[in-house]
Amino acid sequence: MKALLVSLILWINQNSAFDYDPTAGLPRVVKVSPDALVSTLFNDNIPKHLSAKDLNKVKADVVAIYHSDRKIVYLRNNVDTKSEYGKSALVHELVHFIQYQTGENERVRCTAALEQDAYDIQRVYMKQRGLEPEFDEFTVIMRSMCSFD
Repeated sequence: MKALLVSLILWINQNSAFDYDPTAGLPRVVKVSPDALVSTLFNDNIPKHLSAKDLNKVKADVVAIYHSDRKIVYLRNNVDTKSEYGKSALVHELVHFIQYQTGENERVRCTAALEQDAYDIQRVYMKQRGLEPEFDEFTVIMRSMCSFD
């Protein structure tokens, strides 16, 4: 896994404005069930307003998350990191890892704004490999939007 993470970070460096030295540290990668992934996403506090249907949609949609405090990428247990699709999910989360390691998270209005770079770089990775991203620009905009409070 270490060699894969290093190669993906080097790819990110070559295909973005990031310049992270992988010898400075790597995240752990842990595969978990969809239930554990969603529980981690919500910090073990699933919002009560989510209906069972909405919760099942979240479980179906969430493939991976990066937990910045733990420096862990959580991947749904059925993600094949040998496939280009699985690697693209890792690329997305590694962008978040790099954002936190380089202090980029401190330079944005909200943490949601970090999603724009992660999706853009994931999209480039997928396109270079002939894959069609499963997310559209509207999804990226919505997931990157800071609240208007």
